[in-house]
Amino acid sequence: MPMFFTGGYHFALGYRYKKFRLRASIINGGTYNAEKAGINNSSTDFKRYYTTSPGVFFGYNVW
Repeated sequence: MPMFFTGGYHFALGYRYKKFRLRASIINGGTYNAEKAGINNSSTDFKRYYTTSPGVFFGYNVW
């Protein structure tokens, strides 16, 4: 969610066959600093950004 406010993007392509779904996506977090939201942030100088990363998801609709 914060990626859309910090210059990031989420691109996905999906296919549904009956109750099965396959989705491939690429996510980039832009300039969002994820360390502020973490619980183990040890240094104020440390910044962790969501880099561009792919993902593949497979799902089944049970209802």
